[in-house]
Amino acid sequence: MEMRTLVPGELDLPGVAAIARREARLELADADRVAIQHAHDEADRISAQRPVYGRTTGVGAQRIAAVADDESQLRRILTSHATTSGAPRSRERVRALLAIRIAQCAGGHGGVPLDVVTRLVQALSDDDLPVIHEGTAIGTGDLAVFAEIGVWLLADRPGLLQAGDALPLISSNAASLADAALGLEQIKELSDAWLAVCALSARATRANPEAFSPHAAAAAPYRGVSVVCEVLTALWPRGRRGARIQDSYSLRTVPHVHGLLLDELDYATFVVQQAIRTGSENPLFADGTVVHHGGFYTNYLRAALRAVANALADAARAATARISAMGQPAVTGRSVFLTDGTPGASGTMPLEFLAATAAAQVAGWDAAYGALSVPLSAGVEEFAPYTSQLAAAMLSGITDLRTLIGAELVTAARALADAADWPDWPELEPLRIVADDRHDRDLTTDVVAATGCLAPLAARITDMRTAGGGGASAPTPP
Repeated sequence: MEMRTLVPGELDLPGVAAIARREARLELADADRVAIQHAHDEADRISAQRPVYGRTTGVGAQRIAAVADDESQLRRILTSHATTSGAPRSRERVRALLAIRIAQCAGGHGGVPLDVVTRLVQALSDDDLPVIHEGTAIGTGDLAVFAEIGVWLLADRPGLLQAGDALPLISSNAASLADAALGLEQIKELSDAWLAVCALSARATRANPEAFSPHAAAAAPYRGVSVVCEVLTALWPRGRRGARIQDSYSLRTVPHVHGLLLDELDYATFVVQQAIRTGSENPLFADGTVVHHGGFYTNYLRAALRAVANALADAARAATARISAMGQPAVTGRSVFLTDGTPGASGTMPLEFLAATAAAQVAGWDAAYGALSVPLSAGVEEFAPYTSQLAAAMLSGITDLRTLIGAELVTAARALADAADWPDWPELEPLRIVADDRHDRDLTTDVVAATGCLAPLAARITDMRTAGGGGASAPTPP
């Protein structure tokens, strides 16, 4: 497949994901080259006239120490800040962070030399990537990541980096933004698939469709709720009534729980998108002057990711409750744990344990990192957030989320097969055989089959939302 070409001004979250998968390449436009070169020239000119952080001074708490803007300062900053401790990052993550860093440089405010940016573009195009390790990143800058890139450039192209180039290169949150972008793209796809699974669970539990009717949607005036209600209504068998006057929360509040998730995903996408194309290097050079600022501080990104993480935690708790409900004869009208009728059989009981374990991991993302901050650099950076860790945890935890949704899908599919109420959805065909087999056995293969259905289910829901005008669940914030 031929890769499509993007320029920095076009880069968005799907574009970052495509570059990470080697489905797209990034190239500089002529205007990008002009802007990058102008910023570098301005940085050199201004640094010769007045003190500039990181060029004529040390960094962090050493900002008060005057230094010579020479090659020794360049090497000191890069080699010292390249301190890491973790395993190498995947090539996909490295491609993503390089793409975002290039796009930030194209904004023309940081002062990174054009030759350096061109080399990064070439490395990305040729897939000639530096080895970048985990560790030593906080929500005030992915300094170690880009210091490693700087050290790589020193060896790869001696003389390419000049005095004064160290801080402009490493002053970026592009690695955290890359993890956030890659994670959000996957979570958005899974959230659409999960909506289809919620519809199947509602059908399997004989839920009351009043809870997602147009009148119910109007009672909660949020875009995400409306989208969920529209999709659930479209997927509900025409004319079918529920078995109960009112359902438990895990069924009755699907529009609100899942709607919130959709809305928070859209806002987080907006936040990341804004940052991808905005150079937040400190200092920045604009309109003939230098500006020392705090635009690199990732409180917006942290808040947006925390909101997504908390919405996912709520959705995960609801999913475990639905899985439990589908094992109860009073809810489904089928055997306890959807067994084959053998006395004492476990049936879907193990799926409750699997789902609970996965849900605990999802719920732990925000608990582990969301509210934490740390003072750094002799207290000058008094409350650096753990945004980088939160973004990385969410990306690495996608497997747990996928497992949780797969466990719910297996349970719903078994209940529907047992009730001879199998929906005519081609996306579910890989599950049909295992759903009909209800004797006790290892259900791992069932969950694997279910997770394989999630991408096609997501495509179905995405198409429905696009056709219905619900492609974005919330308006773009001001």
